[in-house]
Amino acid sequence: MGEIYIKRINFLIIFFFLSLCSCKNDKVEEVVSPKINEVKKNIEYTIDFPDTLLVNKEYDGIIHYKSLLDTIITTFGDSRLNRYSRFVLVTSKHPSVSYEELKSKVKDTFGALNNREIPFYRIKFNEPGEYYIEGLINDLVLIDTIKDANNKDNGIELIQNEEVVIHKVIVIEKRLSPKISSF
Repeated sequence: MGEIYIKRINFLIIFFFLSLCSCKNDKVEEVVSPKINEVKKNIEYTIDFPDTLLVNKEYDGIIHYKSLLDTIITTFGDSRLNRYSRFVLVTSKHPSVSYEELKSKVKDTFGALNNREIPFYRIKFNEPGEYYIEGLINDLVLIDTIKDANNKDNGIELIQNEEVVIHKVIVIEKRLSPKISSF
């Protein structure tokens, strides 16, 4: 009987020790509310465009994007719920210092193919150097509201999101390939 008693005591000691150890490893997670600047972006994007370009050569690119407006509609061309997405673009030596400055310098506008891709075309630089392709992704939904009981039209509701895009590129002169001499 003494042997069973000792085994029970050892079991209780081991159980108590393991319970204490597991309690020490529990971490209390602190709940922190996001700061204003850390709020999730309305439009997330990536740019499929080279970082190094040759002088006087035209390049095409694609912006891949995902918008919060996808929760309303993902297709284009619906008669009651219209969606339009575009990329307004400018190329410059120095990035814009403000949203207003960027909007005032717009050079070209490109429309989206669908709710995930906006192609842009014929980007060319005439001199070598460091440049920026910048612009705005403008995504909007127009909702044709239903007429009320008196057959009065309530108008059109507009929901719009914009995101600033900046992509740095280096423009270089065309490199000459070395001539291979034959012996």
